[in-house]
Amino acid sequence: MLPERLRTEAAQRLNAAGMELPDVLPGNSDALRGIHLPESEADLTAAQTRLVFQELLVMQLALAIETPVADQ
Repeated sequence: MLPERLRTEAAQRLNAAGMELPDVLPGNSDALRGIHLPESEADLTAAQTRLVFQELLVMQLALAIETPVADQ
């Protein structure tokens, strides 16, 4: 589960880049519901964006864990 603060900041940055999203990306359960049973095109887009964001974040974290820090 992503904290609301992180979902809010992500939504703000994506909106600044030209996407039209709600002020906060949906939570995990709302995103899953929005993917399978969207009530509108906006709900579907927000759900897709939330799940893509989470997947990319997890991939970045995995890479950061596995990448050795160079000796200074």
